[in-house]
Order: sequence, then C-alpha cells, then structure tokens
Amino acid sequence: MEKTGLTILIPCLNEERTISQAVREALQVLDRCGGQGEVLVVDNCSRDKSAQLAREAGARVVSAKRRGYGHALRKGFEEAHFSWIAMVDADLSYPTDRIPQLFENAGKGYDFVLGNRLRGRIEPKAMPLLNRYLGTPVLSILLRRLHKIPTYDCNSGLRLFRKSDIRAMDLKSGGMEVASEMLVRAAQMKLKYSEVVIPFYRDQRGHRSHLNRWQDGMRHLRLICQGKFNGGQTSASHQRPQQNSVN
Repeated sequence: MEKTGLTILIPCLNEERTISQAVREALQVLDRCGGQGEVLVVDNCSRDKSAQLAREAGARVVSAKRRGYGHALRKGFEEAHFSWIAMVDADLSYPTDRIPQLFENAGKGYDFVLGNRLRGRIEPKAMPLLNRYLGTPVLSILLRRLHKIPTYDCNSGLRLFRKSDIRAMDLKSGGMEVASEMLVRAAQMKLKYSEVVIPFYRDQRGHRSHLNRWQDGMRHLRLICQGKFNGGQTSASHQRPQQNSVN
C-alpha cells in the first residue's frame, strides 16, 4: 500500500563517479522534509559499479531491464513506495537541495512542480548553447501554445508530482522524450502546474552525455504535435484519480 511521504527517484546509467554523492544529498533532503520517504535509484543497465555504490550510500536500488531514460523513470514510478515523487538526475547538475522548495509549492495546492533552469543561474558550460537558446525554448513554446501548460523549461530533470497522477498518465515513452510526454499528459489531466527557479551546474560524471540532441529533439517534437493533433482531448485512461492532501 502506498505510504504518505516522498520518494526521491534517481535514474542511473554508468554514474559511478557521482551516484554516491547524489544519494547522500537526497538523503539529506529527506531529513529536511521530515524523514518520511526513501531514495530510490533505478539502475538502467549500468556496466560499472553504480548500483553497488548506490546501495552502499543508502539507496534502495531496482533495475530497469530496457535501456533508456523513459524506461528507467517508468520503472521508478512503478516501484516508488511513497505518495509523492521527486525526480533528479545522478550527474549532480541539479540542486537536490531545492526539492523542499518544490514540495512547498505542492503544499500550496500545485500538483506538478518543475525546476526551471533557464530563468536561474546556469554555470558556464553546463548547458549547450543550442539547447539553452533554441531547443528547450522552442519545445516549451510549443507546449504552451498547443497544450496550454505554462512551462518555460520543458526538459528540466528536477520535478515533483503525486505518484497517483504519474501512474494515471500511462506513459509510453522509453527515451528522453518522456519529459515532454509528462507535460502533455499533465495538461490533458488539468493538473495545477508551477515552476520554481533553480540553478544548473556542470555535469560531474566525466563522460559524454546520454543525450542525442537531434534525435531526441525530433522525438520531443513528434510527441508534442501528436499529443495535440491525434485526439488531443483527455482520454479515459488519462482522467485524474481522486487525490489526497500533500501531507
């Protein structure tokens, strides 16, 4: 049975350089949020010691058998034990310590809270200029225009939402485009949405990003357009379930 509290979900693919610190930071956040929760790492077919290091640092670790950001997140959504889920990347680029601020917004009645990097301080070389000034802004404009959801950083990996809402979305994406699919579904379900300004730091993993800029960008674009023009009304499977309070 779902417990009241917070699951901090960290998808992980070959992150042995950063995963231990990522877990420690998440555990500190749980203490600040009252201690009711867990740190859940989803190992996405890592070939290094990421899973072992995550367990040693104090996380619960599960495995996603199919590689892909979307597959890892969807596995985490299934496995989460608590009523709220905050997702954050393992590369230390996101400020995990801002999760309590996202949780405060949830306490004000918001259902889906996202950390907005583009309106915050971005560390030099933390984000490719093409992503910062073209890719993410254009996709965000399309989501605002086509789906009427007020997002200004649609690709942010720092998010907070109810487990019941994310499960009701019935997400299908296996790759990075799951970030846009979540927002399309949130709009269809008429979830109350807000953003919190956050800083963004350089990736600390020391290896190439998992992002494939052009292929992933086209998948985002296709999904956003299909969500509007292929029967964009909320389907029965995307009706919002009855909600409990934030506490």
